Amino acid sequence: MENIPTFKNQVIRDLAWSCFGPNLIDMFSQPDIQSLKLDLTPERNEWLLELDQNPESTHLHLSHLKSRRLGIFFDA
Repeated sequence: MENIPTFKNQVIRDLAWSCFGPNLIDMFSQPDIQSLKLDLTPERNEWLLELDQNPESTHLHLSHLKSRRLGIFFDA
């Protein structure tokens, strides 16, 4: 698991966890399903830090969603 920094903004914390947290697919060990592993590179970490400092555009994007269900939230 990546060492994810703690972000001030909950939405950015959710984004970081969904991209770089533990992979739920791997927990069920299905041989016919392959998970996508994203590494928390310095560039991606910098991007998250910038979003955390200025989360307005992310909040605006999410405000257009009709549902806050978990799957839809992470697909956005």
